[in-house]
Amino acid sequence: MAQPTPRYQTWLNMLVLISFGWAAILIELAPLDGLASALPSPDILFCVAACLVLRRPAATPAMIVSVLGIARDLMGGGPAGLGALVLLATIEVLRFYGPTIIRRGLVAEIFAIAALSAIMAAVQVVMLTITLTPTPPLDQLGTGVAMTIAAYLLTLLIFRVILRVRAEADEGTKLSGRIVR
Repeated sequence: MAQPTPRYQTWLNMLVLISFGWAAILIELAPLDGLASALPSPDILFCVAACLVLRRPAATPAMIVSVLGIARDLMGGGPAGLGALVLLATIEVLRFYGPTIIRRGLVAEIFAIAALSAIMAAVQVVMLTITLTPTPPLDQLGTGVAMTIAAYLLTLLIFRVILRVRAEADEGTKLSGRIVR
């Protein structure tokens, strides 16, 4: 039987989410030179939250993700709450389908992240159009989605190899594995 995660470890995992989420916001808002500023930036906060919600869903509460998203919206100068709402909805989809995605392997995880980052970009374009705010060109959105996927791979490398954050053991799959044998 799987051991429940100790309470202090859950709090430490939440601290990892807060610290890496805040670092992601600061990296996204860092001033760059003219050439680098012309390129669309990846959604690093989404990468951090997605990687952690797939591996430690109990330590990735919606409240913390919402606060980080609203902080990014307010500091970034975009419509306040729009990015946070889209981020929260995407993270909750990953929380729901997370065990299935993790069981299917790394390729399924990358495809899920790619699909969800494209959906996030499309939803934001629709919401910006509804609010009569100028939307970025589609080629910039496509480049941003591709850069988000690349940033997710880098985030995954950092969390899995360097920090050794593994997925929580699913008790149901361990029991079904014993029954089948």
